[in-house]
Amino acid sequence: MNINLLNIVKQIAASHGEAILTNPQRLKAFFSDLAKDEPKPLRIAFGRCVEAGAYNALKNAPDAADRAERKAIIAQRVRGEHGLDTALCAEALDILEAALFASSYKDCVVSHDIKLDYNRTINPTPNDAAAYCDRGRAYSDKGDYDSAIADFNQAVKLDPNNAVTYRNRGIAYYNKGDYDSAIADYTQAIKLNPNNAVTYNSRGIAYYCKSDYDSAIADYTQAIKLNPSNAVMYHNRGLAYYCKGGYNRAIADFNQAIKLDPNDADTYNNRGRAYYYKGDYNRAIVDYTEAINLAPDFANAYYNRGLVYTQKGSWNRAIADFNQAIKLDPNDADTYNSRGRAYYYKGGYNRYNRAIADYTEAINLAPDFANAYYNRGLVYYAQKGRCNSARTDFERVLRIDPNHAAAREWLNELRDY
Repeated sequence: MNINLLNIVKQIAASHGEAILTNPQRLKAFFSDLAKDEPKPLRIAFGRCVEAGAYNALKNAPDAADRAERKAIIAQRVRGEHGLDTALCAEALDILEAALFASSYKDCVVSHDIKLDYNRTINPTPNDAAAYCDRGRAYSDKGDYDSAIADFNQAVKLDPNNAVTYRNRGIAYYNKGDYDSAIADYTQAIKLNPNNAVTYNSRGIAYYCKSDYDSAIADYTQAIKLNPSNAVMYHNRGLAYYCKGGYNRAIADFNQAIKLDPNDADTYNNRGRAYYYKGDYNRAIVDYTEAINLAPDFANAYYNRGLVYTQKGSWNRAIADFNQAIKLDPNDADTYNSRGRAYYYKGGYNRYNRAIADYTEAINLAPDFANAYYNRGLVYYAQKGRCNSARTDFERVLRIDPNHAAAREWLNELRDY
């Protein structure tokens, strides 16, 4: 964490305290303003993590180890939903954690002398494995994962039987996106300490990121056996079942997670997604609404509820939800694309122009968004006399996705125009 970010942490924590931290929109705006000289992707990652419920997740964690676990889960979720770099998400979450726990955290992070402090510890006693491990964690907190791994390597060399060091190095590899190396380290940590639920959960997350859902489920299940009162582990297993299409099992796990932690908006949102794909739209709406009640600035919950209203043909309600989602997150291409569809199918005056405007904005935000080009092509075709524009969009779809059969069929249809 550089000096500028450390100063930002201090300003958030000291100047605004709870009032700013508990209001996601104010916190996102405040950080964006303070960090205007920082890279834009970091500002976006911070906003996504805040939107994903990072404040409540970190605030309610019982200890530092659980906070580390929750940060990894949130980074995984944000990466999966928005395609952001894991390391950026991890840095953003470190910043929020530092601000949230400034009174106790400043001794190990907010002080810019952290690196010097650990250097002073290691230089006099270069054979102290614990000192290397401590400095490795410090580097990890700063997002310098290569330096962290180098220190953990030295710690392992000096003390090859310490499960904590392998787990910490696994976390660093995970944050670099090197899931295979992370899994190898978590596996070694489990061999040395087979009764640590958190390590099983961490390895499950790494398997999940590799789309190895069966292995993830096996690890989450073992973690639950060791710690059956941890809501996060049920939530994680529910996500893995969801990705496998096992919606009933996913819902059962989300139910248990909600029983253990009834104030987590993400769990309601994800249970709503499972109900949605089961075709149980009314229950999905109830869950998305509860997620919104718990986190009024949860853009993805508004977006998901809008999708359900679209399926039910409730166009005005769908558009209202997409409007709110865009207000909260104006850079999400999927929301513009979905609102465009709602405008198109709603009908009425000016529906084509509104739909085209939304599809165009989706394309501006995501230039390789094949579905947005396809949808805009359909509207152009429906507007008699704009067949050339439709043809151009369908051709672009096939350049992005050569296997898009529907676009190819429409191009064949347009041969005579």
